[in-house]
Amino acid sequence: MYGGYINVPGTEKELYYLLVTSENDPATDPIALWLNGGPGCSSMGGGYIEENGPFLYQPYPATGSFLYNNITLTVNPYSWSKVANMLYLDSPAGVGLSYSTDPAEYTTNDHQATQDAYEALLRWLEMYPAFQNHDFYLTGESYAGVYIPLISSHILDGIAAGREPELNFKGYAIGNPSTDGSTNWDLNGLYQGFHIISMDMLNTMNEYECPYSADNFNASNRNEGNATAGLDVPLCNDMLNQLNNNVQDIFPYDITKPWHRALDVESGC
Repeated sequence: MYGGYINVPGTEKELYYLLVTSENDPATDPIALWLNGGPGCSSMGGGYIEENGPFLYQPYPATGSFLYNNITLTVNPYSWSKVANMLYLDSPAGVGLSYSTDPAEYTTNDHQATQDAYEALLRWLEMYPAFQNHDFYLTGESYAGVYIPLISSHILDGIAAGREPELNFKGYAIGNPSTDGSTNWDLNGLYQGFHIISMDMLNTMNEYECPYSADNFNASNRNEGNATAGLDVPLCNDMLNQLNNNVQDIFPYDITKPWHRALDVESGC
């Protein structure tokens, strides 16, 4: 396991990385970059220690809450490092352990953030030349659904332009990707498949065309100029409140696990 900072060329930005070498065959196994989303979530506090890294933290057993002097770690039997060299990156500068000595550089956008990540990847390969010929994959979740396609575009543009070192780019994988807000956040009805909300509630919400997210609940716009609209505002408000009450303590990325909100706050999410 190796960690450190990568300077983004031409800037004061220092992006923190953590490399977990493969437990199988690090000399030949692929490299997978992991990015958490947010935007603003740390890949160290998210993917590395909460999801697919070699260790998982455990809550204080007496209360189920987090007392930081009592946190314990356990080996993750499903760590992705079982089959790949995992590279975690805190991006952009200002997220997690990444920083800049120029406060003005904390102002950014998706295109700049992903360009910086691409430049950092090239610098990282220069630092670890033994990995230059390994198959390379981009992976992540949530707002990484925005980051990863853009980084992929930068990689392909760089390959076409002959930039060195060349990433042996094979593809990407994104879990629950953030791509379009109105679509992404209107899927809580899928919780019914896990028996978290009742079929009666699901049927009622569908019958009255209720959205599954407050972000998509603009009743006046839904009804404006449409006398036959099925939306029942008071009923849908009640259904949405019931839905939120049912799922508020469920970890949205893995409903089989408790939601450790304290550490989510610490990781920037």
